[in-house]
Amino acid sequence: MENVWLSGNLSDLPFPFLLFRIWNSRMSGILKIKTEAGHAVDFKNGDMCVPAERFRDGDGLVRLKERTSGGDPDIEAAKCLPDLMDTGKFTPEEMWKTLRAITSEDLMPLFDLPGADYAFHSEHCWEEHEILFYVSLLDLILDGIRRMTNYALIAEHLPDPDTALRPLFPDYVKRIPFNASEIYLYHVIKEEEAVAEIYASSQLGRKETQKTLYTFLALGVVGLPHTNIKNHDQAEISQADIYQLLESFNHPFETIYKYISREIGPASLNVLEKCLEDTKPSLSPLFQNLRFDPDGRIEINSVPITGAGNQGRRLKQALVQDLNEILAAEMLAVKKILGNAHEAVLIKNLGKVLGWN
Repeated sequence: MENVWLSGNLSDLPFPFLLFRIWNSRMSGILKIKTEAGHAVDFKNGDMCVPAERFRDGDGLVRLKERTSGGDPDIEAAKCLPDLMDTGKFTPEEMWKTLRAITSEDLMPLFDLPGADYAFHSEHCWEEHEILFYVSLLDLILDGIRRMTNYALIAEHLPDPDTALRPLFPDYVKRIPFNASEIYLYHVIKEEEAVAEIYASSQLGRKETQKTLYTFLALGVVGLPHTNIKNHDQAEISQADIYQLLESFNHPFETIYKYISREIGPASLNVLEKCLEDTKPSLSPLFQNLRFDPDGRIEINSVPITGAGNQGRRLKQALVQDLNEILAAEMLAVKKILGNAHEAVLIKNLGKVLGWN
């Protein structure tokens, strides 16, 4: 069974792409990544938040004191953030700037990380008075990829040279502070179709062009027209494989539908159909005629999978991406209609269905 994006490995969904999914789906909770440092990142309504708890004691406080001490005995003796402020050595603005810098530095290694298990948990959401500050995920993704040095990881997650790309023009694109070279390449993509043609036209050089394309893909400002999917790794996927993939996603779809039905009754199917219609503009042609059955499951015969055997792994990746988009839309609908508490309960139920816990 395919894992949905709420749980998985960064080798399949790299860190910046995962952050964007959380932001785009307005998720609240904690993202835990199994690294040696045991990374945990907090979110509220899709924004990354940093609670005071992260610097109350332990490694967070130690790092803060190391960053600000300079051998000062008063700072060394501080046992909490208020103690540090009471030394009179910092203004609140200076301290918050330091806290932001430490938070950013902690996350930068995750952008170059080729793989690690992760899971998103929404059982807990911080209250506003517990949060020190928020971090813009769009800015964080942009800054994190700019600092990346693992060009092999970047290249691995880019489409093949003969694949076409197209600008997506999302409404949030004006909020992203692209620099001059990134804006330049965005205009190149508008004029050139295939990735190889973009490489040939770009004045940035191969590595920086690939990094910028990776940035655009992670932020959802450039996408793949799925009709041009080709098999370049000589891996085949049969109709039976696709059927099994669709069925694996039907389990969480049915769970969501049953949960909504218990709360709002007969209108539940209308909610799912509205989610589907709102999502269709970003889905591949395979899903343009998709329908749900009376149990909230995808009707298999509404997805044209005939002749899929020679399409290869790229087709499977496209299917998984589309199915995850639909799933995220349904979860966002639950959040909007029923609220955070119901969202948390539903994610816990999905965890049982998919074997996450």
